[in-house]
Amino acid sequence: MGKLPVTYLLQCADGTLYCGWTNDLPRRLAAHNSGQGAKYTRSRRPVTLAWWEAQPDRNSALRRERQVKSLSREEKLALIAAAAPWQRQLPSERMDRMNQNHLEIERKFLLDRFPEQTPSYEAVMEQGYLTTKPTVRIRAIRDREGSRYRLTIKGKGTLCRTEVELPLEESAYEALLPLLPMAPVVKEFRTYPLPGGLTLECNLVDPGSDTAFYYAEVEFDSRAAAEAFVPPDFLGKELTGNKDFTMAAYWRKKLAALSGKGSVEG
Repeated sequence: MGKLPVTYLLQCADGTLYCGWTNDLPRRLAAHNSGQGAKYTRSRRPVTLAWWEAQPDRNSALRRERQVKSLSREEKLALIAAAAPWQRQLPSERMDRMNQNHLEIERKFLLDRFPEQTPSYEAVMEQGYLTTKPTVRIRAIRDREGSRYRLTIKGKGTLCRTEVELPLEESAYEALLPLLPMAPVVKEFRTYPLPGGLTLECNLVDPGSDTAFYYAEVEFDSRAAAEAFVPPDFLGKELTGNKDFTMAAYWRKKLAALSGKGSVEG
């Protein structure tokens, strides 16, 4: 992962959580477990990685560290539960399993509503596409901790495809917004824990509009795990192999409707 800063959470041997930031997560984790890390973790070894999040620079990593440290224990646990599986593993471990490629492995399903149980995480997202062929997306994530921004590039595919996600400064996000051909799509986003350490990510797209709809995703560490997954009964029709059911495809259709054209090149 080079020198890209990250903010991270560790689970200590006594069950407590420790938050920090670093430019080298594997090395820092090893330092904590050798007693050369923070004073807090020195007497609470061994520690294990619970969560990490990439940041665009040192100041952002420090700011995110302060935000996470201000959370209650319950809120930190919710943050961990809402994370993608790869955010609970060292980046190098994920890369080894995925043959040195940045991969998104997920299955998608229709929903008719959000699940009734209390979500482990909630946010409002706005996202737009600079292009859809290939997919180049900017996204703002707004939750109780503040706002974060991401640039994501995706390759072709349905169950498995290349995905590279990079953090953005707010100023960079704001600079890219005028390049969008229309206003960003809005999503209400909620996550729920599933058995086996998986997370159900549920979305309500463009709430209150004529085109509003719900869908859910589950991310996996491998194709085998994705193919072995048995979805809960409350999930609707599976859409994983449907190339017309992607947020990029929805963006193209919405843009075509706004422009009065039958099709739009992405």
